[in-house]
Amino acid sequence: MVAPEIAAAVLKPAIDFLFGEFKRFLADIRERRQKRGELNDTGALLSGEEESTKEGILVLTPANWNEEMEKEVKHLLNLIRIHSEHRRNAETKISQRGGYYYVTPDVRAELESAEDAILDYTQRLKRLLERVYGQPIHIEGLE
Repeated sequence: MVAPEIAAAVLKPAIDFLFGEFKRFLADIRERRQKRGELNDTGALLSGEEESTKEGILVLTPANWNEEMEKEVKHLLNLIRIHSEHRRNAETKISQRGGYYYVTPDVRAELESAEDAILDYTQRLKRLLERVYGQPIHIEGLE
């Protein structure tokens, strides 16, 4: 078993990402898709579900935590960081070339691929944290 302070040091950045950066990312995706007239295909909470809070998760004690989970959390955060850089690069190209509809399809695909990867890895991170804490975590935009 890993010491609680080590678990907290690894879990806090994951929780910070889910309740901070991910929420901003999701709002940005929704706004951009709305401007383009696309459907909002990012998930919503089921009726009756309350969104989990960062503070509510931080007070929990990890019920299931081991070195493999530690490695997986770090790995997922690293993949999210890499795809966030890809997204920023695509956004820069789009901005420099006058907008989404003025870039070549490969740049649009780069942006969409990076966003899809971030959503996928964030979903995996949420599921892993649910296993770690032994309870569901409800975040709008994730299943």
